[in-house]
Amino acid sequence: MPQKISYGVRTDIGKVRTTNQDAVFSLLTCCDSFSKHPAFGIFIVADGMGGALACQIIPAYIQKKLLPALLTGKTPENIPDLIHEAFQQANTSLLAETPDSETTAAAAVVVGSTVYLGSVGDTGAFLVSHERCERLTCIHDLQQGVPSYPALGTDNLIPDTMVIHLKRHERLLLCSDGLWKLVPEAAIQHTVTRASTPQVACDALVNLANTNGGSDNVSVIIVKVDEEAG
Repeated sequence: MPQKISYGVRTDIGKVRTTNQDAVFSLLTCCDSFSKHPAFGIFIVADGMGGALACQIIPAYIQKKLLPALLTGKTPENIPDLIHEAFQQANTSLLAETPDSETTAAAAVVVGSTVYLGSVGDTGAFLVSHERCERLTCIHDLQQGVPSYPALGTDNLIPDTMVIHLKRHERLLLCSDGLWKLVPEAAIQHTVTRASTPQVACDALVNLANTNGGSDNVSVIIVKVDEEAG
């Protein structure tokens, strides 16, 4: 049965910062005239350091690598490889053009109910349901007791990639650390699972982060997949 993808998105400057160095990107297609080709979406949250331009580079490269392949009408088998290449090319470009800037990012390509996820750094990706709130992105090695995260704009970058299948009762959540550092996972789970729509959940989570101090920019995207009616 055809899948229907819906999502919510919100970014906010927070209560302390004077600029928003996060970036969010969402693109959703509905291929009604090609019933055998599933709808797909591209969703990205990036958290820049050293300038807002850094966080804008990964959406550009994800689109460049993925859109031509996805728009052929067939789901390419090498989506994880394309995501990996997009991160590597964005990293090379960032090092060459703005060497003093870095950005973390999480990018999800959703085709039907299949999620192809790529990430680097502490931008979070979570799988949320009534049963669990599972972090999908990696927590990297500790450096002097503090988590050490790679970022675009650094040497020897190796992005993390994975493939998951999103069930009807589950939600995919992408967010900057301005959310997950201020809102406990239990509160994220409670908010997401009780919201009437992904957008209502996004708005509520940003409000929670700001209520808890709003010490950083906060950005969130939530994606759900349902079966098409009829």
